[in-house]
Amino acid sequence: MRYNFLVFVLLAFCVTLVACGGKSVPVARNVQPGLWITEPAAGANVDPSERISGTVSDTAVSEVWVVINPVSISTHWVRGRAPVKKDGTWTCDAQIGESGISTGNPYDIRAFALPAEPLAIGDKLTDWPEASLVSEPVNVIRK
Repeated sequence: MRYNFLVFVLLAFCVTLVACGGKSVPVARNVQPGLWITEPAAGANVDPSERISGTVSDTAVSEVWVVINPVSISTHWVRGRAPVKKDGTWTCDAQIGESGISTGNPYDIRAFALPAEPLAIGDKLTDWPEASLVSEPVNVIRK
């Protein structure tokens, strides 16, 4: 019986590996429902200074933080703070990359509400921050 279970687990792993082409599949960490980025769209080509917009379902949330991660490195930059309107929408401008040297590079953008630790624009983090509400990452390409 135990042997059959181990064979099943190994077979499931092999099927998953083949289905993914041998590549690891990125999984968004810490995603909590209720916070979304609506602009820019995934795959968009973005300017160095880009308007980031979204919605939040929790009416108690007063601000949203935008964090940018250059995909090629593990540094995460706090780049925007957006006040939340009564209708749950939020908007801020965020710097994506550095002028002249970031063209063509992919970036992940995520939004965070009610962070576990205080955030400030310009903070350089080693990972995505912990928060009560976390959006899915939106992958964009710098113009």
